[in-house]
Parts: sequence; structure tokens; C-alpha cells
Amino acid sequence: MGQLRVLLADRLAATGDVLAALQAVDAATDRIRGSHAATVCVVILNPRTGELHYSTAGHPPPLVVPADGEARFLAPTGTGPLGVGAHRGPNAVGDERLKPGDLVLLYSDGILERPGREVAESTVELARVAADATADRVMRGDVALAVERACTQTVELLTRVTGHTDDITLLAAQLTKPPKPFGRTVLATHDSLPALRRAVDEWLAEADVDQPDSDAVRHAVIELAANATEHAHIDSPDPHSFTVTGELSDTGVLSMRVTDQGRWREPRPSADRGIGLHMTRKLVATLRVEHDEHGTTATIGLRLTRPAKLITADDTTFRAPTHAPQSAPLLVLEQPTTTPRIRVDGPIDATTASTVEHQILTGSTGARSLTIDLTGVTHLASAGVAALHRLTALHRDNNTELRLYARSGTNADTILTLVALPHATQDPDTQPADNDI
Repeated sequence: MGQLRVLLADRLAATGDVLAALQAVDAATDRIRGSHAATVCVVILNPRTGELHYSTAGHPPPLVVPADGEARFLAPTGTGPLGVGAHRGPNAVGDERLKPGDLVLLYSDGILERPGREVAESTVELARVAADATADRVMRGDVALAVERACTQTVELLTRVTGHTDDITLLAAQLTKPPKPFGRTVLATHDSLPALRRAVDEWLAEADVDQPDSDAVRHAVIELAANATEHAHIDSPDPHSFTVTGELSDTGVLSMRVTDQGRWREPRPSADRGIGLHMTRKLVATLRVEHDEHGTTATIGLRLTRPAKLITADDTTFRAPTHAPQSAPLLVLEQPTTTPRIRVDGPIDATTASTVEHQILTGSTGARSLTIDLTGVTHLASAGVAALHRLTALHRDNNTELRLYARSGTNADTILTLVALPHATQDPDTQPADNDI
């Protein structure tokens, strides 16, 4: 997953093209071990226009929680997982447009495939709980930012009763307007610095800047302001001032400038003085100092971030059950019919997928056509999907047919439809072939 993620991010950064990036990652699955049948949901959001381009390669579709109205899932783009030969034409990319305040949520299937819940039921719960958390209708005042509430509260509320059997990851982005530009003229005295510090703090809070970035920017600005106070007009007894300006771009880059009209002096660091510029360089991503006969402008830049939060049981208000729900037993049985047929009951997950694949191969070796009845599967995880893709490819290479069957509405039917793996919803051994979907 890590290799695929890095490659995908690189292709998106280089091209900005969802389809081209997916095609490149798809081609790489031949040389990245364990990547066969990996599912992907990729989204590009233009913060200037609200335009959103996305593709769901066998992955659950994004959930949009609007500023007003009901939450809705975007339409799946209908392409299968990586490395399974899925066709990725122009229709593999969907389009949407967000309005200010709208939130888009991406998630792994662990939040849907919770013990005791059918996927369809979990999908409805996810939309409802995410919308309530985003609107601050659940744990009021718990977290200020809607994106954090959408992630942390949704996980907590959905898993507090059922627990979970798979890892869960949520990623949220909300289209917001940047704050008005910062601007302040400051008298060049040390007594003016506390008021400047408070003004900068207020502006950074309005911009929802995370505390580590906020602390770094404030410290850097005050260091530059102190430099302007102490050094710009050292030879002049008259009162002087300097200006502090700043803005936050719609791509999340914060810039602030301290400008004076004094005379530039080369810094001479010592044990206790003259190290302000050195400290500032360490605090922010970029520092640019420009000076001429009219004065000096020092500009700092920092791309704002909000690190992912790892939620453990100790972080949650509610506790999941101390005993995990008992899983259904795994059964792989040959059925006595006129055509080769195997029925699988129970979970096909990371623990059992290899067992299921081995037993099916033992029964057919891919040399004869085979029906696999998945109606009784209680949990079909990504590892199980990958195993079914491998078995399907083996039969195709041997010019035999692997018929997957999962009755409509069952867990297996939901997942196989999601990952675009062809299967029948009516028994293929008793129904005409055109029932295949």
C-alpha cells in the first residue's frame, strides 16, 4: 500500500490527471508485490473553484456532506481494483462541484464491514453519523473543526457498540474561505510587540491554523518585528514604525511580511544577540529578506498541515465491548451437483482468504469450470476479493469458467458489485447465463 500511495501521489503531483495517475499505478502492480486487486479512491479538489474529480477503483465512493442539505454518496465510477485488467476510459472519472462549507469524506472499508452489520446498513449509518458530527449535533463543543469531528466522532460513534475487525481510516476535506488578509502598522518599540503578538494569534485562530504551525509563525513574526524595532533605525532618534502583513492562499500556503523603511545592517550573531534571522529560518519553511535604499522586507512562508490523528481505545469517550462478537465459522464445502460447485460460508478475510483459495484450488486447479456459491459469506474483505480475482484469472488463462454466485442483497453481492467483479445474483446452475451482472 505504501508503494502504491507514493507512486499515486507522485503521478498526481506531476500531471494533476486522475485517469493518467490511476493508469500508471495500475501498470505498476505487476512489479509491486501484494498490490494485485488493491482498491483505490482518489480525489482531486480545486479549492479555487470547488471542482472535484474522482475515481473509485473498486473502493467505496466519497461521501459529500453539504453545508446545507442531506449527505450523499457520489456515484461509483464503475472501474475495478488495480491489476485486474479493468478498463479505465474517460468514464472512470466522475465530476462534482463543492460549495463553500461542503465537506468530502474518504474512508476505508473497515468502517463499513463492522461485526453484526450488513454493508448496506453500515453505509446508511455512516452517512447519518458523519452528517451529524460535521454539523456538531453529537458531542457539542468537543472539537472545533468540522473535519476533525467528521473523522474522530464518526469512528467513535460507529464502533462503540459493534467494535471493529479491520483497520479504519477516515480522511476529510472541507472547502472553506481563507480569512481576510492581515495588516497592521506597528510603532517600532518593544512595548508594541505584545499587542502585535495578540493580533497575530487572533488572525491565525480565525484561519484555523493548527497549534504547532501557529506557534512557529507567531514566533517567527515577533523575531522579525524585534529585528525591525532594534536595528532598522538605530541611528535615528525619531519615532518610526513598520508594517506586518499576511495572507493565506486557497492552497494552504501562509505568507507574512515585516517591512520597515530603515537601513539594512548585516547580522552579526553572538552568544546572546543577533540570532533572530537564524531562529526564523528554523521555524518556517522559507525566509526571504530583500533590502534596498528604501528599507527591508522579510517574508516567511509555510505550507499549513494538520497531522493525522491515531485514535486508540484510550482516546474514546465510549468503550467498545470488552469481548469481540463471535465470528461465524468458516466452511468450504463441495456441493453434490451435476457441475463442479463449492459453497463458502463465514468470513473471507485476511486470516481465512489463503485457506479458502487453497481449498478451491485443491478442488479444481483451474482445469475445470467451477461455480463458487458465496451467498453464505458473512464478511468479504479486500484479501478475499484479491483471492477471487486470482482464481478468476487462473480459470481465464486455462480457458475454463469460474462462476461467482452471491444472492442479491447479501454481503458478498454488495462487495462484489462495489469492486466490479462479475458475478451472478441468481443461481447460475439453475438460471440462464444472461442473469450474470
